Amino acid sequence: YFDTLEYVMRNGQGSDEVFGIAFLPTTQQVQFGWYDGTFHGVNSTSNSVPLNKWSHVEMVRTGSTVNIYINGVLNNSGAVTTPTVASTQLSIGQTNNDAVPQDFTGYIDDVKIYNFAKTATQVQSDYNSRGSKVATANSPTANIQNMPAALSNGLVGYWKMDEASWTNDCSTTSVLDSSGNGYNGASCPNTTGITTPGIGKFGNAGVFDGTAQYVSVADTSGLEGLTGMTLA
Repeated sequence: YFDTLEYVMRNGQGSDEVFGIAFLPTTQQVQFGWYDGTFHGVNSTSNSVPLNKWSHVEMVRTGSTVNIYINGVLNNSGAVTTPTVASTQLSIGQTNNDAVPQDFTGYIDDVKIYNFAKTATQVQSDYNSRGSKVATANSPTANIQNMPAALSNGLVGYWKMDEASWTNDCSTTSVLDSSGNGYNGASCPNTTGITTPGIGKFGNAGVFDGTAQYVSVADTSGLEGLTGMTLA
């Protein structure tokens, strides 16, 4: 578990992990789960996320059920226990645990967190409208016949990573949150974090070199106590 994965996103630190998305490069899988000293999670199937190619990954949790979608298609489902720890710092591109470095190497673009569990139809709509400022069916009660619905419905955080530059002092919040909730992030570590995003799938993207670079977002109260959520 510890030595074979690279974190795309993690809410928590050490054994206080509320949720995490990780990439397993050896088997080309993604993983959704949480950790309290014991790992609880679900993996996609082997070779479902190929190297050196953009993939749209969306993970949906409804209570104890997790669905993993790759490029708009359900890849795998499983059951996990409900997290028992509180929401803490959110990190993108790393675990934020120097004792166990699990740094992501590659490009990350358009990170979104919703406070409800999307349906398969809504996930497919996300994939079809990816890169657009307005997506479809992004509300638990959205009428998918009346397209498009506002992207902000249920959106807790949205990091486009489209900025021309970031300040890598691990303090200045130069990685902007477009959800309207103000969860702006800082480029870390101090002096060695990312300063110039690269060309992404849509606009710019964070380019992580696997040497402890990450985006740090302060405590996100909007993520606490969720019985359903969607990560994309």
